[in-house]
Amino acid sequence: MAVNENKTELFNLIAETLAEDFHKDETAMVVTKEKNVLPNKAMPLTNLQPCFKEEADDRIFLHVNDMVKSGHERVTVITVDTDVVVIALYAFWDLQIKELYIEFGVGKSKQWIPIHEIAAELGEEVCRALLFWYSLSGCDTVSQFQGKGKKTGWQTWKRFPEVTEAFINCSSLNEPTCSDLKLIERFVVLLYDRSSSCSDVNECRRQLFVKQARAIDICPPTQDALVEHIRRAVLQASIWVKCLDITQLDVDINNWGWSVDSSGNISPKMTTLPKASKACRELKRCNCKKECSIASQYTCKMFSLPCTDLCKCDGSCYLKED
Repeated sequence: MAVNENKTELFNLIAETLAEDFHKDETAMVVTKEKNVLPNKAMPLTNLQPCFKEEADDRIFLHVNDMVKSGHERVTVITVDTDVVVIALYAFWDLQIKELYIEFGVGKSKQWIPIHEIAAELGEEVCRALLFWYSLSGCDTVSQFQGKGKKTGWQTWKRFPEVTEAFINCSSLNEPTCSDLKLIERFVVLLYDRSSSCSDVNECRRQLFVKQARAIDICPPTQDALVEHIRRAVLQASIWVKCLDITQLDVDINNWGWSVDSSGNISPKMTTLPKASKACRELKRCNCKKECSIASQYTCKMFSLPCTDLCKCDGSCYLKED
């Protein structure tokens, strides 16, 4: 099963078998097979094929949309994937459906989620912004911020609702504007330090590392790395936004936080900056709160280095030649 060709053959076999076995059943069934579908009864398929969607998460809603256009007012989607729940909250406002339920989970943890009720409570604006927020805070294709999960991200959004408009704007495949980037940058700062007054992630990163002695791994990303992260989130949100559209999203992923090498291998573009180990020959910092002293332990002067912005003296003390 590690070979993609084997999985493709298996899925096609399952689709064909299901379509054949349900020919005599009164239930109408449609099974996806690659870019096409196999119905067990004659029915119009123009809204369903050919479909070039790579993910089942958003392809599901092509079928929901087709059912709505066929006259169904209540639809239930069965899934174990949280992504489907989030996409449903966005798609509900375009489906014009009376009731949409998600049967989520299995066994004792199974629950029925009334999407129409939750969407009405959240409001259309939040649901429209939800896709980008969800992808930004971590999904299958975009990594989450170190140590910051969905609960923290949601609480931060509630404390900083001004970012909602930026989230909506970034749900379409356009380069984020400067104002959108600033708002998202402020959101990330609050994600790591809710009492911070910084609007710049680089400055927040410096303060947390120097003033609060926080490990660099649990500080916010650099501004350059954040921009690449945002681009990957924009791409994923843009794919989900097209969940009711049968056409393929034509995009060069090299422009959206990903890199494709000569062999066709895809990897995330984490940053355009050089690694610190290569860019900096020395990386020391002192803890001097007053004027740096040669006798102070672990000062930069012990290593014959000038103080920098990483030092607690803010780089105001410079190495003086004897």
